[in-house]
Amino acid sequence: MKLIKILVVNLVFVFLFSSCSNLEQAYKTFNNLKALQFKLKEVNNFNLSNVLISNKRTISDFSLKDGLLLGNAYKNNQLPASFDLIVSVQNPNSVNNTNNTESLPITLTNLEWDLYLENKKTISGIFSKSITIANNDTEEIPININLDLMRFYNDKSYEQIINLVLNLGGVGNKPTLLKLDAKPTFKTKLGNIPYPGRINIIDQEYR
Repeated sequence: MKLIKILVVNLVFVFLFSSCSNLEQAYKTFNNLKALQFKLKEVNNFNLSNVLISNKRTISDFSLKDGLLLGNAYKNNQLPASFDLIVSVQNPNSVNNTNNTESLPITLTNLEWDLYLENKKTISGIFSKSITIANNDTEEIPININLDLMRFYNDKSYEQIINLVLNLGGVGNKPTLLKLDAKPTFKTKLGNIPYPGRINIIDQEYR
């Protein structure tokens, strides 16, 4: 009977210790994830109806062939656009040896996103490639975007759409007109954990 009591006490102690350890790990993990920051960095490889936009600044930079391709596409009410939207992810966490604080690299497993263009919701998707962001480091997430601009801008003139595209994906490739409403999920020792809430990712600042 005494041996049984000792075993029960030991099991209870192990259970409590394990629970406290898990709670502490969960607290550290949650704080590490909250510290992660996102920002839209740039737009690359912008194509509109098979016309490369990335090397152009104004409408006058288009060749006659480019103009014919884009003009015909607009008349047919189709302007398919494709580009890579680069999201910069910053992990400011570090190991504080003085306080013996543990901060581990963070692995992003997927990123659900809604794309906004000029504050207008367009398409949605999921980036599902795992990316590990080390402490005090930054990684880039390339999100391939494909959308038909005429679905969302059929009320605009040809010139208005071309100027919009040049501002979006032309020389300078700054995603000032774009926003991602996103929800990341991370791999941790406690399993996959979604980020608490959604993030508005913009180009002006890390969020």
